[in-house]
Amino acid sequence: MYAAKLGHSEFTASNGWLARWQARHNVRMSILSGESGDVDKSVVEDWSKWLDSLCAGYKLQDIFNADETGLFYRALPSRSLVSKGDDCKGGKKSKERMTVLLACSAVGEKLTTSVIGHSANPRCFRGLASGRRSLIHVKQNMVNKRFFKQKL
Repeated sequence: MYAAKLGHSEFTASNGWLARWQARHNVRMSILSGESGDVDKSVVEDWSKWLDSLCAGYKLQDIFNADETGLFYRALPSRSLVSKGDDCKGGKKSKERMTVLLACSAVGEKLTTSVIGHSANPRCFRGLASGRRSLIHVKQNMVNKRFFKQKL
């Protein structure tokens, strides 16, 4: 349709032509995720100014960024390399997870990774040196004021 408008009536695009065109022009398929398109830039600028005033009285080594994330420790990869002709079958995905807290200061000092969970001494950590991990026992998998007082 577009080729005819440009005066190339015999043009047909094959999969190979499209793949080479994408490689030549650095175009790739990407998953659109996140909500960054919905953020108002003026709100971000106002928040940035407010954050600067909030952090004004603190040293950089006293400012931390922390985030908690789910770790699916029994999950298998969803993709694998197999030989042609081999039958590749998957199974049910494990939903077993633990909550992990990662934190770093503004100067790059990393805090020990903390595992937040229901069990005070999980079986999966038996035999692991206690200096390499930090376990936080909470009744619900939530980070709260008590947790941060214990962590810092």
